[in-house]
Amino acid sequence: MIRVSEKDLENVVKLFDKRDVMLNVVGGLIIDVKVDKVNCKYNRKNGIIKVEGKDTKIGIDTSAVYKIVKNEDNTLLSFYLDSDIEVVISIN
Repeated sequence: MIRVSEKDLENVVKLFDKRDVMLNVVGGLIIDVKVDKVNCKYNRKNGIIKVEGKDTKIGIDTSAVYKIVKNEDNTLLSFYLDSDIEVVISIN
């Protein structure tokens, strides 16, 4: 896994735009959501990553994230938050 800096995050998030993705949350809750043809954007000013599909809207506030990593082929992006919560976006 490769660590992603905040300045590189916008370019990495763009790679998931218009793709079918799976969003997994593991921690206090376990959530698996498949989203087809997402609009995936990162707003550097407010630190929010938006993952939006036809019937789905999800926001990830990066101010609570202490580590971001991706795999080598840019098909998986993981966010590690306090309280042992991990959010994973992967191309389906």
